[in-house]
Amino acid sequence: MDKSRSMENFRLSCSEQEFRETKALSYSKIASYDKDGPISLITKKDLDGKSYIIFGKLVDDMLLSPQNLYKYKINNYNGELPSGSISEIINKCVDFINKTGEQLTDNIILEFFAQKDFYKTWKPATKVAAVWKYKDYLDFILQNKDSILITPFMWTTAEKIVETIKTSPKTQQWFNLLEGQEGFNQVDLITDYNGSKVKGAFDRLVVDHVNKTFQIIDLKTGSVKSDEFVDQFWKFRYWIQATLYYKMLEEIIKDDDQYQDYEILDFVFVYMPSTGATIPTVLTVEKDRISAFENGFYIGRSEYKQKGLKQLIKEIEWHYESQIFDVSYDFINKEGCYIINDKQVRGENE
Repeated sequence: MDKSRSMENFRLSCSEQEFRETKALSYSKIASYDKDGPISLITKKDLDGKSYIIFGKLVDDMLLSPQNLYKYKINNYNGELPSGSISEIINKCVDFINKTGEQLTDNIILEFFAQKDFYKTWKPATKVAAVWKYKDYLDFILQNKDSILITPFMWTTAEKIVETIKTSPKTQQWFNLLEGQEGFNQVDLITDYNGSKVKGAFDRLVVDHVNKTFQIIDLKTGSVKSDEFVDQFWKFRYWIQATLYYKMLEEIIKDDDQYQDYEILDFVFVYMPSTGATIPTVLTVEKDRISAFENGFYIGRSEYKQKGLKQLIKEIEWHYESQIFDVSYDFINKEGCYIINDKQVRGENE
C-alpha cells in the first residue's frame, strides 16, 4: 500500500518561501565551483527555457508533484519555429516584456544578442530581422506566459518514464510503499554544515518506521544513454549532492527525539534518458563512502587526491570573504609559485 505523503511536508523541512529566500550554499553552487572555478560564484548560468530543464521538471512533477501539472500546456503553435539560438533570444524578449511591461525595441533585441554572444559576424539589421521574422511565435508565447509549453512527445515520453520507474523491480520499492513507510516528495531542508549554511531539495525521502531508516532518492533525466550515467556522476559532481544531502539529513535528525535511533541508508540516484528506456539506471552511493567524499578521495587507482566537500566549502567561503574571484584559492595559497617535480613527472623506472 502506498503511504506516500506527496501533499504533506516532512515535519523537519522548511517552507518553500524560507527555502527560496535563504542565502545558503547548494549542491549546484558547490559543483559549479569545483568544475568552473571561483568565477562561477559571481556568474549565473541562464537555463531558463532550456528544453531539457523543462522535461526534467515535467518528469519530477508527474512522478512526485502531480498537483503541479496544471502549469503545463501542449504547444499547439502551427507556424514556423525559430532555431535554437533565435528561440533563446525570443525567450529573453518574452521575459523582458513580462517583467517590465515595456515595448520591445530593436536596441533591446541587440542587447540580448550581445549578452548571449550569438552571431557576432551578423549585421545589427540582420539580427533584428531574425527575431521579428517570428513575431507571431513571440506573440503566441506571450499569450501563454502563465503556462509551461511542452510538445506532445515530451508529455507521452514523461508518462512512459514515470510508469517505468513506478513498476520496475529495482525502483518500485521507493514509490509503492508498505505499511509503516512514508514517502515525502520535494523535501526542502536548510541547516549548518561544517560552519556554513547549506540548503538542499530532496526529490524523494522514504522513512521506514518499522526498520527505523531513512533513504534519499534523487531523480535524473538527460540525453546520455542509460549505461553512460556513471560518467555523468563524475562529470556533474553528483558525489557532492549525495554527500551534502546525506550530511544535511544527518544534522537535521540528530537532535530530534523521534529519530534518535534511525539510520540513514545508502543514497540512490535513479536515471532515465529523455528518450525513455526499458529499465531505469540505479546508481547507489554506499554510505561508507560519504566520509571519503567529505574529506578528500582518490578515484580508482589514481594517485591524485580529489578535494572533498569540506575543502570546497572552505574555499568558497574564503572567496566570498576576500572577494577574490579571478584566481583560485590554491594560487593564492601557493603565492603564485609552482614546482614541476617527481610528483608531477616520473620517469619509466621511478
